[in-house]
Amino acid sequence: MKEKRRFQRTPFDGEAHLRAQGTLFNVEVLDLSLKGALITLPPGVTMTPGEACALSLLMEDSDIRIPLEATVRRTERDLAGLEFVRIDVDAMRHLRRLLALHLGQDEMLSADED
Repeated sequence: MKEKRRFQRTPFDGEAHLRAQGTLFNVEVLDLSLKGALITLPPGVTMTPGEACALSLLMEDSDIRIPLEATVRRTERDLAGLEFVRIDVDAMRHLRRLLALHLGQDEMLSADED
């Protein structure tokens, strides 16, 4: 069966922080794409669809931090689906590289270098 998602998703193995409701939380990113992420929320934290937040990814074995402004699109139990709404050029370059390396897509890397 062919994948219907427009953007491929990949697991993320690095450190992630979510700034929401005026607080910074450590979160786990379950999967990541160019347009969004699925994260686990810390115990006791609830979010609602439409709520603005900022996700920051720290690349493993690196000091590169990827800042991503997002909006909550959906929630279920302790999960939140985020849609990225603003990504600067450098953050997009790092995100594309991260996804390409995880997905083994050399064409994504070469397109990033153009």
